[in-house]
Amino acid sequence: MGTIGERAIRVEAGRAAEFSTMIPHAIKAHGGPTEILVILDHDGQRIHLHPPA
Repeated sequence: MGTIGERAIRVEAGRAAEFSTMIPHAIKAHGGPTEILVILDHDGQRIHLHPPA
């Protein structure tokens, strides 16, 4: 479970979320332990879920 701005988001196992890190956000486990993988570019501006254009 997490929040991005004022919006609550639940990301199920095996799914991904992509958002601007400039938006206030928080991430927490829902119902038990969790693992989080974060991939950022050199400046920490975006995660890489899509192949380069």
